[in-house]
Amino acid sequence: MSLITKILAVLVAAEFFFIFYLETVATASGRTSKVFGMDIEELKRSSVNTLFKNQGVYNGLLAILISTFPTS
Repeated sequence: MSLITKILAVLVAAEFFFIFYLETVATASGRTSKVFGMDIEELKRSSVNTLFKNQGVYNGLLAILISTFPTS
């Protein structure tokens, strides 16, 4: 792989890790509210919280896969 491809893969993986953090760890934070354009009260709802955590795990796995395969 070229150097540019590896750099872009690392940037995309970093973005996925950031989204993972927002959706899984900091679900009801002001930053998450601002990024996704939702009220904090809405983010605190149990159903929304569960959906965000599910999507966060998905994004975390994508980040791991993307950061693993640029070397191959």
